Amino acid sequence: MTHDKRKSTVRQPGRRKRLPLQPAALGFNKSAKTPAIYASARLLAIALLMCGALFVGSGPAYLQRTTSAASWLEDLRALPSEISHPRGTRLAIDGLISEDNVASSPPFVAYVRETKRGSGSRGGSSWWVEEDRHRAAFSIRTTSAKVVLTSTEYKFTPQLRALLPGYIDMAGDLIADWDHAHLRHEASPDGSVGYARLRGLAIGQPVLVIGRMVEADRIIPEYVMAGTRQSIEARVLEMAHGNDDATGYAFMMAAIATALAALLAWLAYVAWIFRQRPLA
Repeated sequence: MTHDKRKSTVRQPGRRKRLPLQPAALGFNKSAKTPAIYASARLLAIALLMCGALFVGSGPAYLQRTTSAASWLEDLRALPSEISHPRGTRLAIDGLISEDNVASSPPFVAYVRETKRGSGSRGGSSWWVEEDRHRAAFSIRTTSAKVVLTSTEYKFTPQLRALLPGYIDMAGDLIADWDHAHLRHEASPDGSVGYARLRGLAIGQPVLVIGRMVEADRIIPEYVMAGTRQSIEARVLEMAHGNDDATGYAFMMAAIATALAALLAWLAYVAWIFRQRPLA
């Protein structure tokens, strides 16, 4: 008598053997669609790398402006404003440009002449190029005395400071609107390319002078810019907080938006692939 050593299987009523889910059941043709997904993933990686490059290009410029503003503001706040300090003291005094000054190009005692360059087409990029600069030694009237600027070797605005020497050293003005902007002479009212403008420091208008006292009423200026000390400190404070640099912020937001758009487009493409039925 022989016995079958195989175990007998008894199928339980109501239970069916569960088979593994096949890709075809989902309408997914692996051989045809997987390469497409891989290719789209490579395109997504390229798009994200481009966004990263955009961050690298805009981030340092944005950071350079904010750190330069914060550093310069700290220096400015440390300077005294009274002209009674000893000779050689570095000061920051504000006052009005005296009416008895002679205007080099009315109403300016100091000015910059610029020409607009660029593509000239609507929506095209354009920029101002300095053609001529004139700086005069003039006097200002503070609340307590008349002070004479003894040198013409002053600057209209501090420059951006380098973040890392030899790596990030982009030139540029810390305060772009250092002049009395409401008195600018525009050769072309619509700002067309090829036209000139004249901007500067005007008689009777407030200025901030940073320099060293040589006598009780004489100062060697380092910087002369339009506005009161309080208004300039407020503007630089905004730059230090990042509120005055819309360009860098806009580039960063554009990079984020582009990255999100690339990711959403890739997810939509993958979803579309999965919804397609297998090809015959």
